[in-house]
Amino acid sequence: MKWLWILGATIVTVMVLLLLVINKPKPMVCTKQGQSKSFSALDYKELESWQQQLIDKAEAVMSNSYNPYSKFAVGAAVLTSDGEIIVGTNFENASYGTTICAERAAIIRANSEGKRKIKAIAIIGRGKDFETTEPVAPCGSCRQVIYEASQIANNDVMVIMSNSKKDKIIVSWISELLPLAFGPKDLGIVL
Repeated sequence: MKWLWILGATIVTVMVLLLLVINKPKPMVCTKQGQSKSFSALDYKELESWQQQLIDKAEAVMSNSYNPYSKFAVGAAVLTSDGEIIVGTNFENASYGTTICAERAAIIRANSEGKRKIKAIAIIGRGKDFETTEPVAPCGSCRQVIYEASQIANNDVMVIMSNSKKDKIIVSWISELLPLAFGPKDLGIVL
């Protein structure tokens, strides 16, 4: 009787895994606000010059990354509404939970300089001994902070994510990366 239960559980597990593989959602890229389409990575040359400049600034700041634990450097560059570019990089900590990601470092630096109206952010990363093949995307905490910044700026922030060779880039919006987000309005706060 016990073998029948194990067989049944195994069959259900295999069926669920097959359904996940067959119905795997395709990654999305949003090239215009609110207009998603099937995944289509862009090359650096296909970007507008200001987007290229953001990625270049994010790439340059990676050399300042403090990453003795993961050996993974990340750079971020924020474009403010007045056209200023502010950069940040990751700063790891032995207590992993207190590590600061590059995206949050750049946004906090912008805030420290009184720049709270953010239009776009670019992110790029690489390992000590390897190049990234897929675009580096913000973690959940960074997405929440980018969303907060979008609420302060009263606009959807563009998020430009690149691999280290800059030959696979996704351009999206924070509303796409963090749908149904929780923000100031949910707390009754009008910014």
